[in-house]
Amino acid sequence: MKKRLILIETLHTGTGLEIIKSALTRNIEVYFITAEAYWFEPNVPESIKQAIHVSYVDWSKTTVREQFLKYCENGVKVALFTQRDGFVEAVADVCAEFNLNFQSAEAIQIGRNKQLARQHLANTNVSSPGYYHASTIAQLRKAGEKLSFPIISKPANGSGSKDITLLHNLVDLNALIARTQSEQVNLLLEEFIVGELISVESFTYKGMNHILGCTNRLMTHHPEFIELGYAFPYKLNDNLQAKVEHYTNTVLDKLNYTFGFCHIEFIVGEDDIYLIEVNPRLGGGQLGKLMSNSLQANVYDIMVDALFDDLINQVNFTTGDAYGCYTIYPTQAGTVKQIHGVEIAKHHPNIVGVISAVSQGDQVTPPTDMLGHAFQVIAKEKTAERALLTAYSAATSISLEVV
Repeated sequence: MKKRLILIETLHTGTGLEIIKSALTRNIEVYFITAEAYWFEPNVPESIKQAIHVSYVDWSKTTVREQFLKYCENGVKVALFTQRDGFVEAVADVCAEFNLNFQSAEAIQIGRNKQLARQHLANTNVSSPGYYHASTIAQLRKAGEKLSFPIISKPANGSGSKDITLLHNLVDLNALIARTQSEQVNLLLEEFIVGELISVESFTYKGMNHILGCTNRLMTHHPEFIELGYAFPYKLNDNLQAKVEHYTNTVLDKLNYTFGFCHIEFIVGEDDIYLIEVNPRLGGGQLGKLMSNSLQANVYDIMVDALFDDLINQVNFTTGDAYGCYTIYPTQAGTVKQIHGVEIAKHHPNIVGVISAVSQGDQVTPPTDMLGHAFQVIAKEKTAERALLTAYSAATSISLEVV
């Protein structure tokens, strides 16, 4: 039977391109639905453009369901997928209605809402920071009474490190209130746990959870929380590894997570491991590629096969070398005049890739979240710590001259 993958807005981190490549190698038709011609046209290779069907839409005038039905056809096995946070709930609803493989709508709804996730997991043995939800400015003013400083402020439904800030005291809280332009907010205020930020990557299929490994993090300076680097697989000591895997299975089971990749973030604190957030999807950036290299199994192929139920029930993963990625962001706004040091970085020992997102003449700005990077440098080593250090060492050769 002919197969067709309908892909909704998934390209910005590169995951969409990898999903498309995997589908095409399996002779699966790909219909890509996007409102972002401005990004698609200059960034997608011509060979891929010619191999897939692209439909430009205005999401204010159509829905995921309408687009799905438009491309359904008798005698064609159809799958629907997105990696974009803003569309996963709509895709999950359509998949539930038409009995297609995807993360459950309930798991996505709970996982994407940080307050709801905290409430849902409250009666488990999974530790989480103290928190307070504010839906109005008046409630936000009381955050200092509800929690002890320092406090993390983050959107209750946010992702990608967007609009996360550290509040040290009432002065910082009042500054946040002054920047807020509406009386209505949707913020999760959270106790700041001192410790190491990690994530656990998992894959669930046919009701079986597979813990694939941990990823470490290198972050920017406070008060912002933007990822500079990460490496997989990161090994904790035996006791902590067992505990974080137990917590991960507990979260997945409590959410009734039955299908797909999941990316769950924890803080390894002095006294415990604390759940930070649940992302019901594959981790972003280059993490999928790092995992594929280390696990010696293409995670995008696995996802495509699973969407069409072509994956064997028992999935086996073998962890090999570690891979790390360091991200270079613009440090000032302006036009890129020159780019220096890329070839030097490529020739650094154990560098397996330097991925460029900017060219001479592009307009750039410093980041406010994980988008807007300039380069990503990928390294291979025996441990995650070494892989991240090697990627960073090579990245120091690259600089942008911005005017």
